[in-house]
Amino acid sequence: MLERQIQQKVLHYCKSKGAEVFKVGAESQRGLPDLLVVMPTGCVLLLEIKTEKGRLSKLQERMIRILRGNKANVFVVRSVDEVKTILEDLGF
Repeated sequence: MLERQIQQKVLHYCKSKGAEVFKVGAESQRGLPDLLVVMPTGCVLLLEIKTEKGRLSKLQERMIRILRGNKANVFVVRSVDEVKTILEDLGF
């Protein structure tokens, strides 16, 4: 499955849970995760979408380290099932 296909499935699933989902464009800041998800409770998640064999770039690794260092909820996901597990673990 292509990254954009996974991203579409993740986007639709998050919206089905009542979330607002925003696609982060490269023009805003290179290296930021693909999706910004705001759950109905205000919890914010940043999701980097990758295929099963996809790898993070050095810039993405660095940005994720910075964001996590600031207590951001950042996840690298490869399927909708991973997102379901993350949201369940967070109580959604």
